[in-house]
This record gives sequence, structure tokens and C-alpha cells, in this order.
Amino acid sequence: MLPYYALGSISGLATSINCLTLFVVSFIFPILDKSLKAYLFVPFIVTNFITCLFGVFLMPEAKGKSVLEVVDEYKGPIRFVAGPFVRRKTPSSPITFSPPKVLD
Repeated sequence: MLPYYALGSISGLATSINCLTLFVVSFIFPILDKSLKAYLFVPFIVTNFITCLFGVFLMPEAKGKSVLEVVDEYKGPIRFVAGPFVRRKTPSSPITFSPPKVLD
């Protein structure tokens, strides 16, 4: 769950990291295959276990909460990453839609 003002930037960053990770794994896999043979699965198990621990212990609980409540409760990396976005001016009133005028 991300604040809307940071959604595009964080999505692009996540996609870049995903592509970079796939690139690295595709080049490391043959080397690991030759050296670890039957235990090739061990590095991947360790990586998945660390990721699971991160998700269980460090990610905020967001069930039943709005984006603002989660951001206020968990002001760690979200505040650091979203720092430049906070400086934007927000409109004082909500944007309203007015239908176009019909020409006679």
C-alpha cells in the first residue's frame, strides 16, 4: 500500500529492481548449477526465508486502514522515499468537475 503521490515513482523503481534481479539471477544460475549441483536450491531458500522474515516483522499491518493511517503509523522508509514529493503544494479545495457548455 503506497500513498498516491508516490505510487508512480515506487512502481517504476520496483520494476527496475525486478528486471535487474532477473538479469543477475540469469547470469549467476549456470555458475551456481556447476558448483552446487544437488544443493542449487539452498541460496533461493535462504533468500525466500529472509524475504518472509522481512514481510512478517517489518511490514506494517494495513488491513482496514486508509493509506494516510498506514503512512502516519509507519514513518520509516515511506517517509524517506516520499521526501521530495511532500514539498508539492496541495489544492486547498477538492477538484470539482463542471460539465462542458453546450453551444447553441
